[in-house]
Amino acid sequence: MFRRSWVWLWEYIDTLTALLLALVFSIAGIAGWVKPELVPPATLGLLTILAFTLMRERTARKRTDATIRSLLEKIQNPSADKFFQRGTSEVSLLQEAENGTWFVQETGSLLTERNREEIIRLLLHGRDVRFVLSAPTEFSARLVAFRNASLNYQTILARHHQCRGQLDSILQRTGQSGERLQVRYVPFPVDATTVIVDPESPIKSRQKGLVRHTGFGIPYRNKLDFSLSGESSPEIFAHFYQEARILFQNASKIVLLQGAPHSGKTTLMQSLVELHGTAAEMFYVITRAVGSSDNRTGFEVLTTARADPKPFATKRPDGDYEVNAGELVSLVDQIEAAYRTGKIILLDEIGPLQLQSPTFVEIVSTILNDPRATLFATVAEAKHPFLDSVRMHYRATTIRLRPDATNAVRNRLSEEMISSLRLARYIPLEMWGNIEE
Repeated sequence: MFRRSWVWLWEYIDTLTALLLALVFSIAGIAGWVKPELVPPATLGLLTILAFTLMRERTARKRTDATIRSLLEKIQNPSADKFFQRGTSEVSLLQEAENGTWFVQETGSLLTERNREEIIRLLLHGRDVRFVLSAPTEFSARLVAFRNASLNYQTILARHHQCRGQLDSILQRTGQSGERLQVRYVPFPVDATTVIVDPESPIKSRQKGLVRHTGFGIPYRNKLDFSLSGESSPEIFAHFYQEARILFQNASKIVLLQGAPHSGKTTLMQSLVELHGTAAEMFYVITRAVGSSDNRTGFEVLTTARADPKPFATKRPDGDYEVNAGELVSLVDQIEAAYRTGKIILLDEIGPLQLQSPTFVEIVSTILNDPRATLFATVAEAKHPFLDSVRMHYRATTIRLRPDATNAVRNRLSEEMISSLRLARYIPLEMWGNIEE
């Protein structure tokens, strides 16, 4: 307290001196104690002290203004050295995540290895976990390796396989909750890897992200990264979140439509055909019922190759259906031909009747496990090991049809199809390169 008093006294010594002199001379003048000839020198002395005070205050004000300008410049033009970091971990982000995550990665191996438990926790709590990965093709792997500082393309492909193993392990741990794991592939190396958590949270402070620049010839530990917050950087956070969403939508995909019998799955698939069925990049199979819902007599199929319907199955007196074996063989041949030429396949449906053909099961499995392939399909809700594996596939995005959400599902399916057609037109199958086992 004593020290602060002395500091204050020293800071205002000139002003206090002027006030004291003015007070003394004023009282002395009124009392007649001061000779008239002393008044001018006293006044000049006071003016000198006041002038010194003004000069000191002006200097201090200029110094303060310069400091404020410097601070404003640093705020408005922050140093990049302070903005970018190296080696920032995403672990804390995922540990705090509550509503879901988006990942854009090259192979995903390091992220799934480090954060497997956090990913499992999110899935078990019913949250979506979405990945966009560079395709595990030789062409894409060579591009990633060329850009990398030390890894060759065989190592990149090995990391893809490691990621797949981690994903399978996650699915085994999460059971049916694993349906919310969705992985899609792009045919090129991504220019930055991102982790986005809770982007739809109403609490802005929960919206967080980490962006890491891949760079060229830069070891992983030296790659530049920066953190994002929906609270402090809402526009930049929204930009990278939107980019992750667009990449996800424009990647290769498996989209499965599920719903109760007679819920309108086939009708929705037919609407996709009506909107996009003339596209050269698309192949469709529509299986529709013959007869009314309470008096169904069988099923017929329409395909891209044959606009007129062909009998597919006939109802027997015992209530079961007898499949037209020749037609099923023909369908499998058409689906395989469409897959081999890189077409988007719309398949209504994958169900018990179709599973009577081992070759149908084989071609569907091949499509599911080919990261270049895109499939839109309805899947029967019947319990069957193969149907369960389709629904639980790590690439699958499952959309459940409810009576009150038909229009929303139709719009979503159409958006997914439009982006898939764009991908097929710009990047045909031969540009993806071969899949390396």
